[in-house]
Amino acid sequence: MRKQQAVKQQQAVKSAGAGRGGGRGLRGITRFGSEVISELKKVNWPDRRTVAGYTVVVLVSVSIITAIIFGLDYLFGQAIVALYT
Repeated sequence: MRKQQAVKQQQAVKSAGAGRGGGRGLRGITRFGSEVISELKKVNWPDRRTVAGYTVVVLVSVSIITAIIFGLDYLFGQAIVALYT
C-alpha cells in the first residue's frame, strides 16, 4: 500500500515538474480557469429545497443557542449584582 502511494506521489511530482515552464502568463491563468470550471461541473450541487431546509435548520439552531447564551449572561449578571450589593 505504501509503495503504491509512493509511486503515485512520484508521478505527481514528475507531472507537476514537467509543466512548470509553459504554464506562466495568460496561458496559465486561462488553464487554471478552465480547470476550475471543469471541477465545478463535477460538484453535486443541492437543489433549492435542500438549501432552504438547511438554511432553516441553521437559523433555528443559531436562534436557540443565542437565547441560551443570552439567558446565561443575564443570570450570571444578576448573580454578580446580587453578590456585590
